[in-house]
Amino acid sequence: MKALVRALVCSAALLVPAAPVRASALHSGERVDDRTGVVMTAGTEGTPEEDAVLPGQFDLRTKGLVSSVKNQGSYGTCWTFSAFGSLESTLLPRTPDVDLSESALAYYAYSGQFGFPAGEAESTADILKKGGNYYITSPMLTSWTGPVAESEYPYGDLTALDPALPADSLRERALWHVTDAVLLDYDPSADAFESELEAAKMLVYEGHALSACYLNNTANYRNNTYFRGDQPNQSGNYHGVTVVGWDDSIPASAFRTDPGRDGAWLVKNSWGMNWGDHGYFWLSYAEPSIVELYHLTGQPVQRHDDQYRYDDYGMWMGVSVEEEDTAARMANVFTAREDTVLTDVMFCTAMTGDRCTIDVYRAPEEGVPDSGELASSQTGKRLMTGYHTVALDTPVVLHEGERFSIVVTMSGRAGQHIACECESRVETTGSNGRTQVSATMLTAECIRRDFREGESYYGLPGEEWFDMYLEDPLDETYTDEDGNEVHAYAFFGNVCVRGLTKAADAVLFSDYSAALPLGTSVTLTSPTGAPILYRIDGGEEQLYTAPIEMTGEMEIAARTGDAVFTQHYAVQEAALSSLACYAGTQGVYADFERTAPGAYAAYCSLEGDTLELLAGSTGELTCAGEDLPSGVLTQVPWGETLRLTAAQEGMRSVTYTLYPGTGKGDVDLNGRVNAVDASLILRYAARKGAKALGSQVPGEAWLGRADYNSDGNVNANDASAVLVYAARFGAGLEARAK
Repeated sequence: MKALVRALVCSAALLVPAAPVRASALHSGERVDDRTGVVMTAGTEGTPEEDAVLPGQFDLRTKGLVSSVKNQGSYGTCWTFSAFGSLESTLLPRTPDVDLSESALAYYAYSGQFGFPAGEAESTADILKKGGNYYITSPMLTSWTGPVAESEYPYGDLTALDPALPADSLRERALWHVTDAVLLDYDPSADAFESELEAAKMLVYEGHALSACYLNNTANYRNNTYFRGDQPNQSGNYHGVTVVGWDDSIPASAFRTDPGRDGAWLVKNSWGMNWGDHGYFWLSYAEPSIVELYHLTGQPVQRHDDQYRYDDYGMWMGVSVEEEDTAARMANVFTAREDTVLTDVMFCTAMTGDRCTIDVYRAPEEGVPDSGELASSQTGKRLMTGYHTVALDTPVVLHEGERFSIVVTMSGRAGQHIACECESRVETTGSNGRTQVSATMLTAECIRRDFREGESYYGLPGEEWFDMYLEDPLDETYTDEDGNEVHAYAFFGNVCVRGLTKAADAVLFSDYSAALPLGTSVTLTSPTGAPILYRIDGGEEQLYTAPIEMTGEMEIAARTGDAVFTQHYAVQEAALSSLACYAGTQGVYADFERTAPGAYAAYCSLEGDTLELLAGSTGELTCAGEDLPSGVLTQVPWGETLRLTAAQEGMRSVTYTLYPGTGKGDVDLNGRVNAVDASLILRYAARKGAKALGSQVPGEAWLGRADYNSDGNVNANDASAVLVYAARFGAGLEARAK
């Protein structure tokens, strides 16, 4: 049997938190993917255009495409904040209130049932301190174990995390299906670094915030800039952050030590909005410790019914068959669990620049994945490293019990083209007798859990196939160029090739958002290309021949057979995705709640004659009649109620009211404390006592206002106190609302 003769060990370093040093719906370069309804660009699938001209400065905040700054506290969860900072940026245009649970990803990534290894005696808090990286994040999210809503798993609420929760239960709660996790080349010492820098900039310019990590040491911050450089004797921990912009003109002199060039990334941190420059800082382009620069893209969960995969733990290694392979192929053989249609193929590339060909076969012979009936074939553009989902030009109809194979052939420069699961361990012993160990988090025990013969194959194009299950572990000892003795061990698992399916009689909508701008075109498709019949608002059934224009609130019911698929669309509201308020050195986010159609309200307890507002919106904002640009710190008068308006082409305008004070007692957010508020408190207390709240649990801001006596409970005592206050205020015995 042919052995895998060369292996490239992927980074296994964990990201551990360093201690804090305490218009229009779319923008330039963006589009809505016709199949997904998610903001996407050409840069998602391939490398940027070589002749693209980028500005010297760019800030995603000014486009309203950056979610709020969070605070990881004492936990080692920076890697989840940086990952979701990337994913949320692509979701904001359609879901401005998106808020994904970082603690759920951080915890369930180490689930004893389906996650990576964790100590048996580790507490929930211990697990949240473990840290993580791209090689943990990407397989978890691309296997659709999340992301889930922050409201289901609030950060800091350890009781919400269930160690016995099955993976399928977590997948059922997923808000989106992550389909692409693209890893960029980034090495400031490389000859090709200027091209790598431009590629990263292009992705940010096209609307993708980037997850990144760097080796953090607090001594290297200077006036909200950071450059550590090559300081081998300096301690530090890797820390995950989100890149949201850049500025080529940040001078080298701005950093504590000279990075040798101007320019820096604008970075969103997870140490709270009162750290650094309102939660942000500038990270030098030249920082040598920057690794794992990547972005995530998602699709609505309705796009697919099932995912066929073996590589639950994803890519941990790229391998080759011969030393200088310029092409290789990998394949998985599956058995259909039900009658279905294979619509997309997800796979992982181990090298940037690979061109990939996808072939799907029905009824392949045992041990020969590229045999049987060729059912679909296509070649794609050159890709970056990481996970990609490609829609098949010819979807494949499958029947329950039918065997099928997916073969992916990669070709490009010489190197390791096969992506697979792997446990690797490298021990390097120097002349001084000291041994350094580098090892993956993934273990052979995890790989063996569901590894079987006849699943995953590899080989060279046109040559013999080899079964990954029968592959011998790599176990070598040699002397490297520096005279060190090296012992390398690697145990190989499944290759990273997956199939995504949908029911044959399904009708797919191009957009599954609850609300759309007027003028949006909704496209209907069938996995098999069957004719589609549809009705609008229960009207006459007609044959679908062209996209349906959104002219107002509408319901589309469509079918290809007996099963009817329905999507209801409201008219989208222009919205604030976030509003940060600052007075002096203190800042808070306004926690707006809906009070009526097109109206939201919140309280701000900061005091002073003025506020500085940092707003996020994809639309146009005004405050007290003056423009309030997104992503720009703007000073406004304070002390009286503020009213903000959000407007956007094709959307309903929205008014936001910001009241001064804590809002204690003003449960309904109308600026008054009266008997209506007392009634709402009593109703909540009664429903809670009867355990009849169900999923209708009020948010933290609501409970804070309802807890009038601040004893931590919302009950009849609060309602009584509110009534007393209302009576005294009405009689002129209270100066103002509490």
